[in-house]
This record gives sequence, C-alpha cells and structure tokens, in this order.
Amino acid sequence: MRPEKGSALISIAGGGGKTATLFELGRLLRADTVLMTTTTKIMKPEPSPFYNIIDEKRGVEPDWRRIDRNREKPLVFGYGSPSYPGKLTGVPLPFLEEAIRHFNYVIVEADGSARRPLKAPADHEPVISPYTDIYIGLIGLDVLDCPGDDSKVHRPELFELIRDKDRSAPVTGEDLIRLINHDRGLFKNAPDQSSRIVLLNKADLISRKVGEALCREIKDNLEFDASVVLNSYRESESVLYSL
Repeated sequence: MRPEKGSALISIAGGGGKTATLFELGRLLRADTVLMTTTTKIMKPEPSPFYNIIDEKRGVEPDWRRIDRNREKPLVFGYGSPSYPGKLTGVPLPFLEEAIRHFNYVIVEADGSARRPLKAPADHEPVISPYTDIYIGLIGLDVLDCPGDDSKVHRPELFELIRDKDRSAPVTGEDLIRLINHDRGLFKNAPDQSSRIVLLNKADLISRKVGEALCREIKDNLEFDASVVLNSYRESESVLYSL
C-alpha cells in the first residue's frame, strides 16, 4: 500500500480504520516529509517520539515557518476546538493545496464514521481535496453477515437505498460491491485523476480464504479501475493480499 517514492496527496474515507491507516501510512512514509491531518475530526494523538503535533487554534492562520521547522518527523496538524475537547478538527481545503508545496506526502482523514465499520456518505461528505492523488476507501470486514443497521453502519438509511435492502438484512459481499461502485458510495467526490484503493480492513476477523475470495469478487465487478487490498493491523505485515 506504500505509494511510489515522490509526492502525493492521499485522502482516506469510509469506515473501519481510517485513523489507523493515517498513522500507518505516516510510519511507512517517514523517510520523506509527511503531514497527517483531517478535513473532519480525529482524536488528538498522544505525544510520541515518532511524530510531532501542532494543535492550532481555530481561526488562526497557519504559521508555515513553524510547520516547516517540524518536518524532521511526520507532523500531525489540526485545529483544537472547545466544542470538541480531545479532538483535532478539520483544516480547510486551501490548506491542503498549500501543504503539498511543503511536504512530500499529505495524508488526510477526510470522512467520519462514528466508529462504524461501514459508511454511506451524506450530501456534505466526504470532504475531499480536488488535488487528491490517491483515494483510499475503507471497509471494516466486521460488517459482513451483520444487519445493515446503526450497530455497524453509519447512516444506515442511505446504505439501505444503495443496496436496495431493508437495514435488518445481513450485509453481503454483493452489498459491498454496490457501495463501492455507487456514485454516492465509497468513492463519492473522487477527483477524476485520483488512483483508487479499496481497503478491506480487519481481515483477521475472517478466514484468509474468504478474504481473498471477496477481493477477487470485488475486483471482477468494479466499474472503474482500482486496487483491492486485504488488510489487518493485527498482523506483522498489514497487507495480506492485493489485486
């Protein structure tokens, strides 16, 4: 899942492990300059020797000289807000346009899913930069065979429309394919030039045989060009299979 050496703006949307993916990519790309941020909200990470954090006040213009001084390690940047204690809130899209002039890689959590493994986006979601080079759409595999209701799906009423099934019906691979291909589904707002990656996360919760078969089924039914990756952050190497 590591991009080719160079530079890229990477946007992450969907459900089931976006923040983990944000930090895993930051770790993989740390030999280059890396900015990790959000256009929505993320939990403010704990201090770490592996990255720097800038928690700016909302309404304050970014200090790019200060930001540049903190590029020796991956940098987490966001805005604090008294309305969301313990969280970093999103940067505006023009910030990302400037950020790609300062960093080799800008990685953006661009969607919220209320900790659900599956997400059907509303009209205002996700918040994707038009300069996105790589768009990663996440699905948590703990949604499989579970009802498509609020226990596993963020905005189940929208997912119900996309898959044309009652939310009480268990989620199948066919339902995931519908969400992936739908113009208001997993890759909603994807810029034309962006490369797409379907990231099936939490693969440790199903058998490898089932996971690989699901990857092949999705790949064979895609209506656009995309990579399909079977992934688990509980394994020593997170990428288990890819097409």
